[in-house]
Amino acid sequence: MFELKHYIFRKYEISSAHYLPGHPKCGVVHGHNYLIELGFETRDGEPLFLDFADIDLRVGHIIKHLDHRLLNDLIKYPSVENIATYLFQEVYKTKLPIRIIRVHEDGRSYCEVVGDD
Repeated sequence: MFELKHYIFRKYEISSAHYLPGHPKCGVVHGHNYLIELGFETRDGEPLFLDFADIDLRVGHIIKHLDHRLLNDLIKYPSVENIATYLFQEVYKTKLPIRIIRVHEDGRSYCEVVGDD
């Protein structure tokens, strides 16, 4: 028999600018409409272990803090990998059971960070 793990996801959208010093294309200030997906592990057999409204209450300020900002003011080198890592660390502090974060720069490109206790 195999073990099933269940995850629920909440999506958020932000518009932010950044630049990547030394990068030939991304070294100048430009912006993205990021799609952020937060994946939380739920407990098998426990309906509504985690409510979407509770997620919004506990992480909304983190998401809003990144919206319409120059990400270089918050993250030393705001590549999509570092943005995802930053988000994972911040959401983890809320004590929610975060396991997966995806940060999409566009419709074709994203970074996924997976963490496990």
